[in-house]
Amino acid sequence: MADKNHKHPKNAKGSFFCTAEGAPADECITCGLCYGSAPEIFAEDEDGYAYVHTQPDALLYDLAQEALSDCPSNSIGVD
Repeated sequence: MADKNHKHPKNAKGSFFCTAEGAPADECITCGLCYGSAPEIFAEDEDGYAYVHTQPDALLYDLAQEALSDCPSNSIGVD
């Protein structure tokens, strides 16, 4: 489960988040799955780490939830 105490600093304000590089557990492994499958919500920083650039609205909520479920490192979370 993603650690809400180690959020990526570029996450958009809201409930969905990605963990920051160096998080003690569940760090993003830069696989690209979330920003590859849901670029409307997720993006990669200059080092390839994922962050939430836009919080999902009602139309994109299921897509965000799917990315959370599919994340191989469990680095996507919801407050």
